[in-house]
Amino acid sequence: MSQPQLWRWARSTVCTCSILLFLSTGITHGAVLLGVEDSSDGKLYEIVTGGGTVQMNHIATLGVPLATLEYNPSDGYYYGYTRTDAQAGAWSRLYRIDPGAGYAVTEIEQIKEGGIPAYLFEGAMAFASLGNGEVQAYGINLDGQGNNGVFTLNIQDGTLQSIARLNNGTTKTTHDINGAAWWNGKLVGIDQVTETIVAIDVTNGLTTSLFSLESLRENGASALGGIGGMTLIGDTAYFTAASSKAKPASSNKLYSINLNTGEIQTLGELSATVDSKGIGALAVPEPATLAFLCLGFLAMRSRHS
Repeated sequence: MSQPQLWRWARSTVCTCSILLFLSTGITHGAVLLGVEDSSDGKLYEIVTGGGTVQMNHIATLGVPLATLEYNPSDGYYYGYTRTDAQAGAWSRLYRIDPGAGYAVTEIEQIKEGGIPAYLFEGAMAFASLGNGEVQAYGINLDGQGNNGVFTLNIQDGTLQSIARLNNGTTKTTHDINGAAWWNGKLVGIDQVTETIVAIDVTNGLTTSLFSLESLRENGASALGGIGGMTLIGDTAYFTAASSKAKPASSNKLYSINLNTGEIQTLGELSATVDSKGIGALAVPEPATLAFLCLGFLAMRSRHS
């Protein structure tokens, strides 16, 4: 079986198991996600939603403070990079994470543009499908001069290539994109500055506000806060808000939004992250793991029925 065929089979298995999971439990809105805590050791959690609750299970400690985590369906690995801390002399580095080896982490390279270390402040990256099993990694960045831009990232050697500054068609625009996903041929992200879901054209940096998130403000706090993550299942985006320890602070909750209708659901509080700034990176499990979780859950249900 070729790699594309294997991927299609795994994806079909995941979809079937997910449907069976929801039918067997009566849960009409649920998901299994992976989240990385914004901490120096990069704790990795399995996040299970459904029935108005969020269950978090610590499954690995990555050992690096990843600002983003994205699954690459073309090779079966996760990829992520660290933020730049110029004062500490720590420039952004790219890592590969192997889910088949206990989430073992391999450093690929320091991220550079034109041979110069790249200043990456954001944790917003997503893989775009190019067809025939090929993907392209895109990212959104806030650099050291306060400029926002969209870029491509070579996951083999960490080479970054800037495409364009974010703009409204006339002038540069200011955003703080905490997390992003690929949807309908464009990037979508959660913007802390405007408190909206924004769409970003990767060819020219043109930004469009899709939906307001101002309704998520609690007790005068920011709707999103200083860090967050985002991922996508179908047309539903899942995203996190920062904890009370972030600047700015937020609710420390997990949300979902239908990108067609704008319907927002509060899925629950990320209580396992109360000692940090929150979940700073969010991803979907790779197909084999998700299928295993679904089948295991169904087997457990059958033994107790």
